Amino acid sequence: MPLRFFCKIPTAGYVELEIADAGGRVLYLDGIVVKAVRDVAALATPDEWIIWNLRRASDWPSEVRARLTVSYTASEPAPAVFAVTSENTGSSFKWPAAGQAAVSVVSTPGGQSVFQGREQMPGGMPSLERWAARLDPGLYVLRLHCDRDPSEMAILLRAPAKVP
Repeated sequence: MPLRFFCKIPTAGYVELEIADAGGRVLYLDGIVVKAVRDVAALATPDEWIIWNLRRASDWPSEVRARLTVSYTASEPAPAVFAVTSENTGSSFKWPAAGQAAVSVVSTPGGQSVFQGREQMPGGMPSLERWAARLDPGLYVLRLHCDRDPSEMAILLRAPAKVP
């Protein structure tokens, strides 16, 4: 079954997608430069979807691990979105229609679980402001898994300091 991986970052940087098996064997590795201004047609620019269309090779296991690494040129990380689906969604990722989703939030870089549960999600992109208001100041990864189809999404989220 083909897989489509989507990534969107808001600033210039370098994005690397790694697909590995459970034992850590790298099955696929690809890096992409995101430039502030397009000077070559093949380069991505900020806030533009980067898409990898992959078909499982014959020696791949039925389940793989995907990791997106983003190296920013700026010192302050900005929110990035990483999504995967087996659906043909065209040139951009669209979160499925409203419905239940499994949600987990982990702090980064420590990877400590902050929230796990199920929530009713609206169609389209989830409201990051709603999540940021529920969290202590810091950097988090918000992960969503849709019940209705195999779509998954991870969003890098900064919760700002609370204003009294």
